[in-house]
Amino acid sequence: MVMIKIDSNEYEALPGETVLEVAKRNNVFIPTLCHHPSVEPYSACRLCVVEVTQKGWTKVTASCSLLVKEGMDIKTSSPRIDRSRKVLMELYLARCPGSEDLKDLASKLGVDGSRFKTYTESNEKCILCGLCVNVCEQVMGVGAIGFANRGANRDVVSPFQEHSDVCTTCGACAFVCPTQCIDLSDISPRTPEPLLSDYDAGLAQRKAIHIPFPQAIPNVPIIDKEACMYALNGTCKSCENFCEPNAILYDQENQEIQVNIGSVILSPGADVYEPPEGDSLGYGLYPNVLTSLEFERMLSASGPFQGHIKKLSDGEEPRKIAWLQCIGSRDESCDHKYCSSVCCMYSIKEAVIAKEHLPGLDTHIYFMDMRTFGKDFERYYDRAQDEYGVVFRRSRVPRIEQNRETGEAYSKLFKKLGGKPVVLNPEFRDSANHHDLIEIVEKSHAFFFTGGNQLRITTMLGGTNLLKSIRKKHEEGALIAGTSAGAACLTGTMIAGGESENALITGELELSHGLNFIENAVIDTHFTTRGRFPRLIHVVAENPGVLGIGIGECTGAIWDLNKKKFDVIGSRNLVVVDGVTITASNKADLKPGEPLCVENITIHILTKGSSYDLGSRKATLPPVVIDKADVEI
Repeated sequence: MVMIKIDSNEYEALPGETVLEVAKRNNVFIPTLCHHPSVEPYSACRLCVVEVTQKGWTKVTASCSLLVKEGMDIKTSSPRIDRSRKVLMELYLARCPGSEDLKDLASKLGVDGSRFKTYTESNEKCILCGLCVNVCEQVMGVGAIGFANRGANRDVVSPFQEHSDVCTTCGACAFVCPTQCIDLSDISPRTPEPLLSDYDAGLAQRKAIHIPFPQAIPNVPIIDKEACMYALNGTCKSCENFCEPNAILYDQENQEIQVNIGSVILSPGADVYEPPEGDSLGYGLYPNVLTSLEFERMLSASGPFQGHIKKLSDGEEPRKIAWLQCIGSRDESCDHKYCSSVCCMYSIKEAVIAKEHLPGLDTHIYFMDMRTFGKDFERYYDRAQDEYGVVFRRSRVPRIEQNRETGEAYSKLFKKLGGKPVVLNPEFRDSANHHDLIEIVEKSHAFFFTGGNQLRITTMLGGTNLLKSIRKKHEEGALIAGTSAGAACLTGTMIAGGESENALITGELELSHGLNFIENAVIDTHFTTRGRFPRLIHVVAENPGVLGIGIGECTGAIWDLNKKKFDVIGSRNLVVVDGVTITASNKADLKPGEPLCVENITIHILTKGSSYDLGSRKATLPPVVIDKADVEI
């Protein structure tokens, strides 16, 4: 044993150990970014420098490569050392301003920012520590990546900056990277396949060496020889460096052991039904379609999400969940004509627990027959309905389709703008009267209606408490906005259907009542790309007092209802169709199938910077900027 002092405390060290290893083993903090037990120390980051006093001499050196010697006196912190580390951290922050890991370490060292100029991209994370290069070469024996260029252009790349054929996509380089900046798709043409945990129903990843599940007997790690790099290629063996009892036995084989027993308990259990991927119910196609076992692991406090319910598509909390019953049972197509006898009760249990985890969650169970046959099972079924508000609907859902224009996409955009969006998407009219949704509305300051089907929006919300609450908030000053169908339904009169090519024929256009946030107007979207000019002509001819507004792609209008005007934004056109100037029309005398005739209708074609006065019905165009160089005198 070797005796050394670290910060005036004596510690025993093994011959051949480094000062950093002794410090880590005794929980003495020394910052480092380039050390890994499986890689030879090479003192790249210089953050682990310490003051070493021996035989009357004091020097500053890197602790990761300094071997212990008898009588060493180590100082891990001093004005000189602290000053050096802070300057280094500022340099790292200047190179990698986007690394959260560096920011965390800098905070521990008392560094809030960098005085130096950033010369890299804002999302740069690589600190050029070389850990990835060394682990690929020394540990994995591959050498698929290395350093290239010099100075400020130095980088870690594959040969010729092309995909490497020798890369095994083992992920070791990404695993050791202290700032998580390695992207395997830049190195290898192959897509890495994660190792999924069977215990967590594939919702979490596992290592090649792992404990199968918390209650495993014996409760010791096992090595997956189909994934272990040593078993496959004879390389790595990194787990040996972390196992202090030296219990890793790579060559251990399976053994048959004979034991004397007094009795045998047969517990055959049951097979898990695996729905075919990409079938009509969308399993394996849509990320938010889960099996009951997967959702069970999501609910578990010991599961991959610690009991937090979230959508796998974006990690956000869901607002509503549907359970589809009798999938894989009572079904001749999968040769399971019988009832599983458990699905009804565990779906009720999952719905109840889900509502406990997420108050206000909208839960629906779609069933053929509710078979709650055990003791007090029927009482639990009643409690789920009466106390928790779980909705039960007798039906067999044949197909699931994902709405491609959902609120989640817009939710991400609003988050980037600093908002805290909540998606409200009531599936049934009774859901639009639920007090939990009203509470969300009362706490909100802006409302955005997404696209899809304007009739679905109006038929779902018309006359409900949800719409009344939104209207009240709007009267108090809340912002109302919409896109596509969500914009079309904001007016009092709404185009509900009708093809553009037949829109000037009587009886071909369908009109309906909108949400009436904007009076005496009708909005048509995708106006120019879908050729919807005739639709607005027909609406305005039917009631010339209604102003027709056609909004093109990448274009919008900002309304000020108090000043009775709107401003045009975006990169394309907004068309205003004004019927007040109409002098003659045959609309009143037409029979179904006859064409429309209109005289003296007014058209305004506006662009960004234009505005329109709703009172005077006059447009103001953006100012024209004339370059003097283009004017000949």
